[in-house]
This record gives sequence, C-alpha cells and structure tokens, in this order.
Amino acid sequence: MKPAFLTHFFYFRKIFFESVVIFTISGFPVFSEDIILKKVRYLKPDTLEFSEPVNIWITGNRVRSLDYKDAGGDSSREVRFVIPSLCDAYATLGADSLGGQNNLPGVRRGLQSFVAHGFTHIQSVADGNWVSVVREEIRNGKIYGPDIQIAAKPLLAKSRETEKLNPGNYFISDVAADFEKEISRPAVQSGKVLHLFYRYNPDQRFNFDSKIVHRLNKISSDQNKILSVTAFADRVSILDSITSGVFAINHPIPLDLEPNLTSFHYNELVWSPFFNNYFFLSRQGSPQLKEEFDFISKRSRFFKTNFASSMESLLNFKNIPDGELEKAKAEYNSYITFFKKHKELARKMVLSGGSGALFSFPGISGIQELRIIRSIIGDGKDLLRIPTENTCSFLNVNNSGKIKIGNSANLLVLRSDPLKNIDILYEPESVIRDGSIVYPEPVKKHATKTVKKRKPK
Repeated sequence: MKPAFLTHFFYFRKIFFESVVIFTISGFPVFSEDIILKKVRYLKPDTLEFSEPVNIWITGNRVRSLDYKDAGGDSSREVRFVIPSLCDAYATLGADSLGGQNNLPGVRRGLQSFVAHGFTHIQSVADGNWVSVVREEIRNGKIYGPDIQIAAKPLLAKSRETEKLNPGNYFISDVAADFEKEISRPAVQSGKVLHLFYRYNPDQRFNFDSKIVHRLNKISSDQNKILSVTAFADRVSILDSITSGVFAINHPIPLDLEPNLTSFHYNELVWSPFFNNYFFLSRQGSPQLKEEFDFISKRSRFFKTNFASSMESLLNFKNIPDGELEKAKAEYNSYITFFKKHKELARKMVLSGGSGALFSFPGISGIQELRIIRSIIGDGKDLLRIPTENTCSFLNVNNSGKIKIGNSANLLVLRSDPLKNIDILYEPESVIRDGSIVYPEPVKKHATKTVKKRKPK
C-alpha cells in the first residue's frame, strides 16, 4: 500500500555511504540522514492547534527545525497534517484477538498493524520473555513494528484460576510479603509502570486488600514508578485501590460506584477504561457486531487484508450464555453512563487498546477505543490528547507525545484534520518512528548492497 506522494511532500531516504554526502534541495542543505516534510501543518504542543504551513526537517532521529520560510505557496495543493505518533499503554502480543494464541507470523502481522495505524510505542503486558527477542528484531531493523516497552510480570493473587496461567507471564503468590519483594527487585525496575491484577473473590484464601495495595503503591512511588491496577470493573477492587492512593485504574468503572467517589478522586484518576473490550464482549452475535465489522473493513485496508476474513467467520460466535450476555450489556451501559456523567475524566485518560482480547486487533482496537470515547466527548483536542500527550508521557516515551525542536521524531502524516474526524487514523499516509519511516515499508524495497541502512532505535 503506497501513499499518494505529492510534489510538495518529500521524503529523503536515510542512507549511509562511506563518506558524508550532502544534497541540496530547494536551497536547503540536506544531509544523507535527513527527511523533510514540506508545507505541512503540525499539531502544536500544549495548545493542540494546527500550525500554519511549515517545513519539518528531521535529522538523525530528532526534529531539527520547524521552518516557516518558503512553506507558503499554492493554496490549492492538498494540505497534509502532521501529529505526534500514537502510544498504547496495554497490548498482549501473545494473544491473537480471536480467542487463541499467536504464532510468530501472527505476532509480526500484529506489529505491522500497530504501525499501519499510527502506533509507534506500545507497552506489552503479560507476555513471555520471547517479546524481548522481538523487540530487538524491531530495533535492529529486521522486522517492522512499534518500539515495545515490556512491563514487569503483573502481580496476581493465587487462586484456582491462576493454575491455568503460564507462570512465566505473571508473578503469582498468596503471601503479601512476596509481592513487596518482587517489585523491589532491580530486574523489575526498568519500566515506568507496574501492574497489579486485582479482582476480589470472597472464595479465595488470599485476596489483595487496601492495606496491601497501599504498601505496594508506596514501594512503587519510592522507585518513581506508577502502580496501575487492572480491576476488571470489580467494585471492591476499584474502591480498595482508590482508597489506597492508587489512581491509575484499568477497565471500566460502574455507575453505582459514583456515590463513593469525590471530586478529589475525579481530579486524580488516570483512567484506561478499555471500553472497546467490553463492547465486543457484550455484543457477541449481535447485529451491532456486524455493523462494527463493516465499518472497520471500510476504513482500514490493513484490517480488510489481514484480519477481516477471520473475524467475519466468528461474527455469530458466543462464549457466554444469553442470560450472562444480557447482564454484560447492562453493565456496559452502566460504564458508558458513568463516563457521560464525568466527561472530565478524559483530561487525564490514558489509551489502552487491550489488543489480544476478542476482536481487539492491534492498533485497530486503540482507534476503536477512541471512537467510543468520541461518542461521549466528541472530536477535538481532548480526544487527540489521549493517544498522544497523555499516553506517551504516561509511558515515559522520549518525546512525550509532542512535536518540538530537539524531540524524537515520532510522527504521523495524515491526509485530513484529525481534530475534525478521528477516523482518519485508520489510514495514515506515513508513520515515522525515531526518524525512520516505518509505514509504509520503504527501506527493504529500495536498499541495495552498496547502502548501509541505519538501525532504528
């Protein structure tokens, strides 16, 4: 899939020769490692408004200049919009989004799907050690994909359910002190976010509680880490976490918890609602599922080519009884109503696409999540801030989701204004990660034996 390159929109391939080579284009000296995006409008940080036409010069892996000189001109030319690339705070690469486990070709296809939909940085959660090998292949330029931040093993209370889980993907215990020791180990201190999976079960011998969560949060905070609780929409777990001072909450919040929350909580919550996962769970076998399938197929060529046939074969699939399905629909409506009453939560909201869950395909699920959020807060700055500034800074990505001189060049080139319609994210024209074009995939097609390719970072 090649984008329609216009004459005012140039890419200069990143090429190393034995000696330094300088090109001159339109009066600008362009080093062999430079990319210029000419006469584009970029999303200004903080204000989230688009600039006047500008030339964006990328040298190495950074934005070298934002030059307004000679960036005006023919107003009849189609404008391109440049925004920071997207970040996803939660992906499980080992699951295939169809209820099974991924094989290596499936993992690679999923990685390509992330970048094909604008995601250059993701966090892998509850995957095995094999992810570190895949990450190195991406960084060494062997395969295309986003930069992967590998989360430490999620903390999980021992139960009958955990007996079926791969112990290599989780830290499982029924002793509170074990969890404190685990998150204090140097081996788990590389990432910014630590994950606690907590769903209260009165039948278990051991459960987390507010005291344990408070201690774990204190240890995390002392290490400058964020303790993030995946609460599975469980009321006890959510309240225990919030009363313990944990405000990074994954999964929806039911409406009936509203009386237990104060304005302080709403101001502090850093929420990843995972609406998309719960939408698909509650719409199994329904006409709405077919409508979503048709919508995504029309918007995303990558989905239509790579995932559509598999999803279509499962549109009538149900893995929960009809009675439970009706309950799931009511719960989902409760989650949406809660957010409608507290739209201010979008201000700090973090995007977690939850790819790997049923019908939550890599990259696509993040945009689907944004569409659900848009149905409540509308298009605009608050919506676009979620996958860029909010989520990238949450993951401590080196440009923090902002386009600035000196920042890492993580950019999306779009054919229309995403502030007016977020759906354009399904089909970015080009994606740049750390100064290298990762979508479409140009290097392998144009490289020769005399060319030394730069290794993406």
